[in-house]
Amino acid sequence: ARHDDSLSVNSILMDKLSMMVLSVLLPACHHLVIVKFSNCKLDLEMLQLLREGITEAGTVRNVFFDYNPLDLPLELKTERSNRGELTQEDLDALEMQRQRNQEFRKLRSFREVILKKYKTIDECFKRLDRDKNKSLDVHEFMLVFDKNCNIKVDEVFECFEIMDGPSYGDGDGRLNLDELHKALDSIPEVADDEEMQDPIGIVLASFVNETSVIEELSMRSCEIGRLEMRAICAEMAKVKHLRCINLWGNRLEDVAMKYLSDALVDAHSVQYLGLGLNRITDIGLKLLVEVAGAAVIR
Repeated sequence: ARHDDSLSVNSILMDKLSMMVLSVLLPACHHLVIVKFSNCKLDLEMLQLLREGITEAGTVRNVFFDYNPLDLPLELKTERSNRGELTQEDLDALEMQRQRNQEFRKLRSFREVILKKYKTIDECFKRLDRDKNKSLDVHEFMLVFDKNCNIKVDEVFECFEIMDGPSYGDGDGRLNLDELHKALDSIPEVADDEEMQDPIGIVLASFVNETSVIEELSMRSCEIGRLEMRAICAEMAKVKHLRCINLWGNRLEDVAMKYLSDALVDAHSVQYLGLGLNRITDIGLKLLVEVAGAAVIR
């Protein structure tokens, strides 16, 4: 739908070719100011194309891609992939590795949720009221974490799906908590420099980097968490034009607010932060207030 100065795409499954065309057209569209995508399942490659089309040559300054969770891309870094010589078996292996990396990412996120409340994973699992030999269905699984640990975030359900999937389970819809405990303990750690090279974070950060002309950016409900915010905020500190960023309905918590508060020290153009429906406590709010200031309304 187009209304004067805006292009709005809602609940349409986009493809790479369409985004390539849009990327070429945007710099030449001198009437267009707002581009909105909502629930369109844009992947990282499509977002890169969108970002490449938003330049000083065009007039687009407000960008929305909402309700758009992102997955890791395939790791096409071999000589054979560069020459386009990959077989179907190669592609299947790459997809399996991508899926495995995505599972590690989500399990690592769930582990971070636990470690926010407990010093160790062991301490959390000792609190769980359970029979070690009993397997749980998804409702029982979620209830155990809710009742014993007051953990009821989306990651609990995602964790169950992963553990019941082909990498860990047999798809029978049941899970033994000891299996989850072992899986969380076995997740490979990620070094600081690797986190800064997170592919999802890098693409999202490109919308707020030093060369970006975007003034209003909305990334509502994109499952953005601490990891992605680290890369975003590293670039956001250099932003020149951004006035408004809406991160409503993501998975931001206090550590992410530390990254954001550090970025705001230098991001002088930012006037509005949309942080509703996240996981920010008074600790994170205090970090922001120390940078942005506060007014008491009586």
